[in-house]
Amino acid sequence: MASLAKLTSREAVERAINEAETLGRDAFLSKYGFGRTREFFLQFEGNLYDSKAIVGAAYGYQFPTEGPLKHSDFSGGEKTVQRKLEELGFEFTIGSLAVDKKRTGPLAPDGNGMEKFSWKTLDDGRLVKELDFSSFNHRGSGVPQDFYSFFEIGDENIPITLLKGKTKYKADLNWTRPESPVVRIIWKEKFSSALTKEFPEWKNIKPRNRSLNMKLVFKKTSETNVFDVDFLDENSTENEKINFEGTVATKLKTPPKKKPKGSKKPIKKTQSSEQIVRDPEVHAWILNNSKWVCECCNKTAPFSKTDGYKYLEVHHVKRLADGGSDTITNAIAVCPNCHRELHYGENRDNLVNSLYKKTKRLIRE
Repeated sequence: MASLAKLTSREAVERAINEAETLGRDAFLSKYGFGRTREFFLQFEGNLYDSKAIVGAAYGYQFPTEGPLKHSDFSGGEKTVQRKLEELGFEFTIGSLAVDKKRTGPLAPDGNGMEKFSWKTLDDGRLVKELDFSSFNHRGSGVPQDFYSFFEIGDENIPITLLKGKTKYKADLNWTRPESPVVRIIWKEKFSSALTKEFPEWKNIKPRNRSLNMKLVFKKTSETNVFDVDFLDENSTENEKINFEGTVATKLKTPPKKKPKGSKKPIKKTQSSEQIVRDPEVHAWILNNSKWVCECCNKTAPFSKTDGYKYLEVHHVKRLADGGSDTITNAIAVCPNCHRELHYGENRDNLVNSLYKKTKRLIRE
């Protein structure tokens, strides 16, 4: 008798994933009689899949004489499908997501088309990879489809060169299954040794987990298939900035219902220099509340960023360096021009006074 408990083959699940990528999401779901999931997803090689449908199809691969499980044969969710997938070594994701219309099989998170799981593009065009267990243990990572253009991935495997200063390292961009759109970046042993030396704490990462404080940054060069790379750890100011902006981006997708308290006396953190720790919840609230209109000149944000959001900056009316609080009563959303004028303009004192008069939430400190 067909039963989800009988599914024990990881290979069968991977074959179902492969079929989903080959057919495309809707054709795959139609073939097996499942609807689109809105909450429970299987995460594999940087992409998301309808978890219940994948499990149903996988059963048919393991037991071809019995055929796939039907939608009515088992229930989905954390206690059934999640438990089974995790038993087989897969990662299960819960959340509200939507289909990226440009893609056929994998799914993409809402609202931020340039951030996929452990990969993210920066505003200056560089590409960041948050290192995970697989990065060290398997010497590589799956590359989400959204970033194929960065590496100029075509139909063939590509040997690439990674430059760390004057040292050259070899790596490959390989199609793991030629019949489906899955590419892995695989670095050679020399680069793997450099990573483990730079990040000795990698051994503390659990399988299928990643670290916010271990990042690999890729930058294009003028040479084809040659990329500058850099390592960012917890002591890096740039790593702190990337993590902060990532948290803000997450909070922008689900704006808080209540006004954040912020911090009257922000924590100061000493790295190579003293740094003030800002509250991403305050930052996100200020941007959302502005409706993307500068609170100084009342003009709309001047442009949109690569992640689809309008661009404004958060300014603390009393500077944090001068003891100002990191709260919504001391922060406003401004365009780059007004931000510079508030810092350096000869009329800045008058601008500050006008801000206190017209922005009711501001409290003079």
